[in-house]
Amino acid sequence: PETLKRFLLRLLLEMLCAQMQGRERTLGRELQKLVLIDNADALLAGGCPGLEGLLRQGREFGLGLLLSVHSLDFFRESGFDCRKWISTWILHNVQALRKTDLEYLLQIDIHDSSLERLYQESRNLRKLHSLIRIYNDEPVLAEDLPFYEIAGDAAQSYLTPSKSPVDP
Repeated sequence: PETLKRFLLRLLLEMLCAQMQGRERTLGRELQKLVLIDNADALLAGGCPGLEGLLRQGREFGLGLLLSVHSLDFFRESGFDCRKWISTWILHNVQALRKTDLEYLLQIDIHDSSLERLYQESRNLRKLHSLIRIYNDEPVLAEDLPFYEIAGDAAQSYLTPSKSPVDP
């Protein structure tokens, strides 16, 4: 059941946070571990102290977090402002994207002329394209490198046309 899954995930994150805090901090803040949480909006909706602790202190211990969400509303509605601990945002095509979403997410003034341009470009992002903001740099449009290209397995991708059958 979903409630059991969320409970176990929250417990795992709290245990990871406690284990992390019992270790020595990394001096160079080099990335040693990476945790990916898909549907993080569902996890954060009810509050998750373990995840909040990892967001606040993870880099000090060499831990990076990737949070995937399906709706940008949760960043405003969760009651936990995680923007101050998230330094990189990657925005893919989001259904029903609003200018206020970009203003909140990218921390750009709604009256900034570049926001209108970013808004229009973000609404028209194609598959394998994204808007990226790293630290406080200007957001940039980028073409993503899909895993199947990294793995050299384009024939297995649903994004590439299939090869024509070989004659016997």
